[in-house]
Amino acid sequence: MEYAFIKHCFDHPVFWSAGFRPTEPLAVFILDEVKAYRDEYDKYPNFRTFMEYLGTRMDAQELELVEDHLNTDIDQKFAKNEILRSLETQSLKSAAHEALDLLEEGDVKGARSAMTTISSVYYQPSYKYFEDRRDFASHSAIPTGYVSLDRPLSGGMQRRKLGIVMGPRSAGKSMVLLNLAVGAMYFGFKVFYATFEDSLETLVGRFDQRLSGYGELPINRVKKMYGGDLHVQEFMTKQHTVADIDSALDFQPDLIIVDYIDVVRASRDYRDARRHEIEDVTGGLRALSQKRDCAVWTAKQTGKSTKHSSETVEAEDSFESYAPAQIADVVLTINQTLEEKQAEKMRLILSKCKYGPDGITARFDAIYNRMLLRVPKG
Repeated sequence: MEYAFIKHCFDHPVFWSAGFRPTEPLAVFILDEVKAYRDEYDKYPNFRTFMEYLGTRMDAQELELVEDHLNTDIDQKFAKNEILRSLETQSLKSAAHEALDLLEEGDVKGARSAMTTISSVYYQPSYKYFEDRRDFASHSAIPTGYVSLDRPLSGGMQRRKLGIVMGPRSAGKSMVLLNLAVGAMYFGFKVFYATFEDSLETLVGRFDQRLSGYGELPINRVKKMYGGDLHVQEFMTKQHTVADIDSALDFQPDLIIVDYIDVVRASRDYRDARRHEIEDVTGGLRALSQKRDCAVWTAKQTGKSTKHSSETVEAEDSFESYAPAQIADVVLTINQTLEEKQAEKMRLILSKCKYGPDGITARFDAIYNRMLLRVPKG
């Protein structure tokens, strides 16, 4: 448990200051060395740097022993929660004893202060903004890779939020979702892509188009270009539910893409009340983003009247139900006239954004045979 928590601290340095005091001798030694590194270089090391640092101070056999203990199979998140719970218990006991002593001395204000400040340290460890921010991934947005979208979205696709791409049939909703996934992967994030309409082979082929141009770039070279990871899974159209997506996840994703709302089965039978089914699925996807602490993005079809229309597609144009526009945190609408479609041009309008400005238009070249959404030159 102690080694798993130490390994977690290497990935999230903010927790070094939580007051953890190990009991196992080797864990005590490791923590002392971490503090020695901090004192020498005025910052905490990452894991790789720390092992290099130890390599200058101990022999290979001792170094291997340290690495074996730190590469424990115990889940880091579980270890973190257990250690912090233990620290909280210790702090509360300490605060209670101190408060009782102060009460006996007649110092009511001091007793109250002891109970409120000592115990809070373990919930809110000190956070060094410039040093820790890049390591605290659970609080970061997932960039789309397009400045025209990331800027109004406060950095990108936000965790615990639901985003929906809306547009008429064959407008390119799946292409937009695919490019959002690629952007996330480029910046080192893990993506789970659930396809309910296309087969696994079709979707993989589309990623081939986008990433390697059907073999123009070797897949090993493509992998080096993208720091993240991609998991793709096929689900049966109108047979599988949001709960099935959740059950299929065997890792912690940063972004879940679901293609798309209209073909996901509701959690129960609403007796042909289609609008209730769509509301059920949409609410389920937003709940999934909160449960999994990740961003969830999906797509929703709009009515036929919006296809190749010169009128702006609005969030309320959602086909069969207004629920997606009401529940979603972000709605992007695809806008194209027939001339724009033929010229491979696309406008994405930020129709709704709960945490930033809306009504903003982002223009793209839509290269359909490459599944590529590209910022126009000039």
